[in-house]
Amino acid sequence: MKNRVLLFDKSSQGVDLKKVKELAIKILKEADLTRVELSLVMLGEDEARQLNMDYRKMEYIPEVLAFPLTKEEVDEDGWTRLGDIVLCVDEWKREMKSRGGEKWKIVEEWLRHALKNLLK
Repeated sequence: MKNRVLLFDKSSQGVDLKKVKELAIKILKEADLTRVELSLVMLGEDEARQLNMDYRKMEYIPEVLAFPLTKEEVDEDGWTRLGDIVLCVDEWKREMKSRGGEKWKIVEEWLRHALKNLLK
């Protein structure tokens, strides 16, 4: 059975959501996860900083945040809802400049890191 990735681009920066979704599905498959649902949200730096402050009491712009769902929130339909991963598009662009444009490698690293946090 396949996995589901829900995407929300709130950054208004023209992110290639199809490619981000492909990477997320690849990572879920490599982790031997099936029938899981993952939500990915792309945000700008102001929104990412605010989330970091609201939920972690840290006042900086994060690259990526992970918000796991509790066991009680797993649906009865057999699908496991892992939670939300938030990627800061502005931080992504800064990281691309410092690393010479490794655009998709950066996102893949961030998604792997966030997924590891969701599965703890």
